[in-house]
Amino acid sequence: MTEAKTVPSIALQSKRPKLSSNSTGTLFINDTIRNPDVEELLHCLSVKLHERIEDNSNCGEKESIFNEQEYPLTKGQIQYGVTPIREVVYTFVYRIFKSQEMSPESTIMALVYVDRLVKNGIKVNWLTWKRLFLSVMMLAYKVWEDLAVWNADVLIVFPNMQAEEITQMERELLGLLEYRLSLSSSVFTQYYFEMRAVSSAEKFPMKPLDRDAAKALETRTSIREKAIYEDYYNQWKSKSAEWGNIKSPKAIID
Repeated sequence: MTEAKTVPSIALQSKRPKLSSNSTGTLFINDTIRNPDVEELLHCLSVKLHERIEDNSNCGEKESIFNEQEYPLTKGQIQYGVTPIREVVYTFVYRIFKSQEMSPESTIMALVYVDRLVKNGIKVNWLTWKRLFLSVMMLAYKVWEDLAVWNADVLIVFPNMQAEEITQMERELLGLLEYRLSLSSSVFTQYYFEMRAVSSAEKFPMKPLDRDAAKALETRTSIREKAIYEDYYNQWKSKSAEWGNIKSPKAIID
C-alpha cells in the first residue's frame, strides 16, 4: 500500500495505563496491534475521511476554532480552496493515532462523529478538515478509553498549537455534536462494513460485533456520553462568565 510505506512504524508499547481488552469487549482480532493491521485500518479511515472532505470541497465557511486560516496547526500558508490528496489525510490521521496510541474501535467512532457533524450542517473542507479530524479522533479516544487526551503528546505533534486550543476545540465540538457521543451496535456495524469495503487486505484486522462486544459498546459509550455531558454542564455553571456566549450543555440538548 503506497500510503503505509511513507510513514514510520508505530511503537507498540503503551506510555500510559490502558484498560484491558477483556474489559472493553474489544473487536480487534489480535492481542497486540501489529503495524500492518494499523496501517490497513488507517488506510480505510483516510479513504472514508477523504470522501467527506471532497463532498464539501467548494464550501469556504469558517467554523471558529476549526478554521485553519485563523488557527493554523502547522507553520506555512494554506493553499486556498485546495482539497488535500488522500495520502496527506492518511499521514495526518497516522500522526494522531500514533501520538495517543488509540484503539482500533476509535477509528470507527471518529468516522461516525464526522458524519454527525456533517448532518448538523458543519462543513468539512480544505479550511476545517485538519482541526475537525484532530478533534473527533481525540474525542473518540476519550470516549472509548475513558481517558483524557494527553495534551503534551498532541502539542509535540502540533507544536504550533496552544494547550487551551485543545480544550476549546473539544468544548465546541461537543456543542456541534449536541453531546451525542453514544453509539448503537447497529451504527457501529454499519460503519465497520463501510470501512471494510475499501480494504485491500486479505483479512480485515477487525471482527464484526458479537453479542458481548455489542453490549459492551453500547453500555460503555452511553456511560461516557452521560459523564462527559455532566462534566461540561458543571463546568458551564461555574465558568459561564468566562465562557462568554457559550450555550449551556443543557440548552443545547433541550
